[in-house]
Amino acid sequence: MSRDDIPPVQLNKITDEMRRLAGMNIKEVQKVGVLNMLYGVRILERYPSSEHEDLALLLLDSEDSVIRSNAATTLGRIGTKRSVEPMRKHYDPFRYTKAAPSHEGPQIFEAEQMLLARVAATSRAATLSVVAVLTCVATGLLWLTLKKRS
Repeated sequence: MSRDDIPPVQLNKITDEMRRLAGMNIKEVQKVGVLNMLYGVRILERYPSSEHEDLALLLLDSEDSVIRSNAATTLGRIGTKRSVEPMRKHYDPFRYTKAAPSHEGPQIFEAEQMLLARVAATSRAATLSVVAVLTCVATGLLWLTLKKRS
């Protein structure tokens, strides 16, 4: 779980096993060991990709609250704009109640806030890139116009 050097073949074996476990009911998963699933969810964080985001979104609907919580944390760290709505739905039942789910305690909305902040930062970066390109184009056109006059 703490390694950053898992070869792609081994990573594929892990994600294939997670997909298999995600298709089982929680009692079957508990027989195999929920820890296997939890370690797998945490591994996804170290290797962000759209495939891993899809897998974390799948696990966000798990019957097990601890797996759901870990999937939410993973999405908070690697999710993109398409994870915002599922995360909102995940947290909506707790948004207007005083009782937080026991598996999340005081950090109930931390993963959602991390996701929203990262999506906003990505959006700002994209906007700044567009502004920078348009500024360069306008400067270039102005320079060409001034050059033709002289």
